[in-house]
Amino acid sequence: MKQIISLIALVLLFPLMTAFSSKDVDSNNQALLKQQNAFWKSKRQKISAKIIAKTRGAKPSEILFLITSVNGRSQVKIILGKNLPLNSTESNQLLQGNADLLTSSNKSTFNRGINHLFKNTFLKVDQRLNLKSPYDAKTDDSKQHKLNLGWALILGCCMMGFLTFIGKLFRVKV
Repeated sequence: MKQIISLIALVLLFPLMTAFSSKDVDSNNQALLKQQNAFWKSKRQKISAKIIAKTRGAKPSEILFLITSVNGRSQVKIILGKNLPLNSTESNQLLQGNADLLTSSNKSTFNRGINHLFKNTFLKVDQRLNLKSPYDAKTDDSKQHKLNLGWALILGCCMMGFLTFIGKLFRVKV
């Protein structure tokens, strides 16, 4: 009985001890916008990026990401100001490059697509302005190796089995 309780406790605590976490992608996108706007401000650039829900004209140095939902499907459009180093062809290429993620009905996949779109857009603008973008050296989120709950539990079970084997092997009787 004591072993079962210990086993349950270890299984429940193992994901916490291996830094398993779940991100809220929506707040991550907002944080990404704030970080990029702060970066541009620190470089004395008069550019800003915002998410909007209704169509409106962009100010000369503004990037607007129009995100709407029509009949349960999300749609994304990039509205560029006149003084930006991007043109509409490049913004369409950015949208097409992320089309498979942006057209998904799965919310987490859609938010991952938005995140990629933001990073690609910011990288393109920074390259045109000859700025060292914070996204140049970073790898793509989809290519990073992440520990998920399934692998964490499998690893935990293997470690507990190994420790049990070692404990029985070196058990000393008094």
